[in-house]
Amino acid sequence: MQKSDLRICSLLCVALAWPGMGEAGRENKQSANMLELTRLGDSSVPPLVFPGFGPASLVAASNTLPEPPSGSWSSSGSCLSTVIAGYKAEIQKTHPQWDAVRKVISQPKPGDNVSISRLMWSGVSAWMADIVPQSNAEHQRHLIAPLEEGFLVLSFRGPAADFEAARPLLREFVKKIRFRFNGLIAEYYTSGALQWLGCLQVDPTIDFDWGADGAPANGVGPDFFSIRWTGKVVPRFSETYTFSTLSDDGVRLWINGELLIDNWTVHPVTLDSGSIYLEAGKEADLKMEWFENQIHAVARLFWKSESQTNEPVPQECLFSLPAPGLKPPPEFGGGRVEAPPGWPPLMYADLPGGYTVGRSEETSWQGKPPLQTLTFGKSKSTVLARLEKVRVAPANVLSLLPPFSPKDKIDVQRVAWRYAAHQDISKMASDDAPRVLEAYASTWSVECALDRASHPDIQTLYRQYYLVPLKKGLLVLSFESQDKDWYENNIDDFRRVFESVTLTVEETPEQTPAQEEELF
Repeated sequence: MQKSDLRICSLLCVALAWPGMGEAGRENKQSANMLELTRLGDSSVPPLVFPGFGPASLVAASNTLPEPPSGSWSSSGSCLSTVIAGYKAEIQKTHPQWDAVRKVISQPKPGDNVSISRLMWSGVSAWMADIVPQSNAEHQRHLIAPLEEGFLVLSFRGPAADFEAARPLLREFVKKIRFRFNGLIAEYYTSGALQWLGCLQVDPTIDFDWGADGAPANGVGPDFFSIRWTGKVVPRFSETYTFSTLSDDGVRLWINGELLIDNWTVHPVTLDSGSIYLEAGKEADLKMEWFENQIHAVARLFWKSESQTNEPVPQECLFSLPAPGLKPPPEFGGGRVEAPPGWPPLMYADLPGGYTVGRSEETSWQGKPPLQTLTFGKSKSTVLARLEKVRVAPANVLSLLPPFSPKDKIDVQRVAWRYAAHQDISKMASDDAPRVLEAYASTWSVECALDRASHPDIQTLYRQYYLVPLKKGLLVLSFESQDKDWYENNIDDFRRVFESVTLTVEETPEQTPAQEEELF
């Protein structure tokens, strides 16, 4: 067992830039249209700018058409219209070019207040364009959602003075429109712990082999990432289905809320299976979580039954139907802890607040915080463990370590130290059990083999440091010995000492999510 096998679950990676669409398999022509900066009118008119989607580019396959309050739509060409609370509502689909969208939205007049914002509309990355006149004239509000074959544009027009009174009914009408995706909603995270969202897109199937160097999506690196897929699977036969995953590394699979596969470990390419009875044509909830540690990355999902041979679950049997509603765009990634030159960056998005130390007959720490020590092992393999909280910025951690010489062997890695687990009340439609989410502290692991001639005054030449940035301060857990094989000779003692240190969560006020009233 490696030292990194103890609660240090995976290396973390970070990306601070999210270029491109984040939507795999899209045609270049439509991607260019999505990212184009657009405005209406000439230079004397306020620009109407549509920002690019970035990593939240979710393009729907189709949508439902709600019944208007009046009970009927009137048709004019490709446009359907009705009246809601005194506002004229129009809904239509356009071609996948911006010129078609320009024609739908009326040109603003000089002096009009024009604003563009992005929101998640029933799971779609949509825009909302507001054109508010200076005078008490017509107020326009447009929602633009990308579809695979173009755009869906929903427009409201009515007296500006009446908008606030009409807004609740308009908002409820918007929430009745649902979008369907061909494939599964895929959340790509920039860590192996389903933390720090890096990309949000639709995957047609789960049938990936990224190899050793392939990056899965924009904003996510080739190693140390994780993915959560959610959606629906529709079986062809009323039979017992066996679902199989081929994974490197960890994987979990739920069908209709039942955990069929649970191999959340670092492992080479491994086949896991589980079975469940499904009814033909009846949609079942599907959720699969997976993480990649290092080197080879494989995530594939198969199914078979008595009437069909084993095959990857095909796109025609997978779809997603997010819950209706209006939400703010997701937040992506974390930030960097400033590191010494050449050291891997650490994330500060979810740092632990502090730590506690467990005392027992086998782990008898001496002293009190901020400095505690403990000795274990015998003779040459004796190890001195030190635990100290210091007021040193992460960028200055070199001041805590021996002065290194060119002949010293130093190995610095970025690791994740599990420190908390909490329940997430968000769940799939038929999933009665909240997800249990684990939190990880981004940590440096520094392994040192000092050169004896370069350090004649140092007796303990073999050292291991764990440097954990806390919300207030830096935690240093170190092990020192004269024996280069100190870890192998004291593995059980090391494990007890390491696990006696528990990182803790700093209580912070809960953030109130943006309300729908604030978005529309």
